[in-house]
Amino acid sequence: MKHHLLLLYLLFSTSLLYTCRNCPEGKRTYTPIDPVVKSYFGFFGPGSYWVFRDSISQKIDTFYLMQYRKLDNIRRFSGFRDCNYFDELHYTIEGRTNRMSFSIDNERGYAYFMNNNFKYKDGVFSSGGATDPFRPFPVFDSLTIQGKTYRQVVEFPAYSFYIYFSPNVGLIKLKSNDFLLELIDFKIVSP
Repeated sequence: MKHHLLLLYLLFSTSLLYTCRNCPEGKRTYTPIDPVVKSYFGFFGPGSYWVFRDSISQKIDTFYLMQYRKLDNIRRFSGFRDCNYFDELHYTIEGRTNRMSFSIDNERGYAYFMNNNFKYKDGVFSSGGATDPFRPFPVFDSLTIQGKTYRQVVEFPAYSFYIYFSPNVGLIKLKSNDFLLELIDFKIVSP
């Protein structure tokens, strides 16, 4: 019996060491964050902010980038010979009235905001998830907000409101029955 336990221990230890060793360079796969997804959600760093006017109440609120965490070239283990590396990005933007969390999980091919997930594949933003039906999100060639025109604006449904993003700007509009926040100023700081 002792020999069986020793053999089992040696097999387990050997497999653990083999799994945790570095991957040889030729065997690695690396998946960076898609450049299009990055242009909408991940090109800004700490110190970035967005100023919005509520077109209904006329109140102004500033959203600041908070809790920014970028993980480059991380390794995930899903098998003995797994040598897959990914980038991830997690952050929150927070104002007086709203707080939104975002994550880009490149391993699974999803991005998340406010507990909603979406995919970007073959040039299309869509709802995501194993059980969600495919629903492409509308993309506007241009959208004028507070006198400024933004290009390639994507509209994302989130619960009972809609969120609008533009590349190289990020969040530009939030719309619900109770409020209509529109971007009036912003500052982007490189990560």
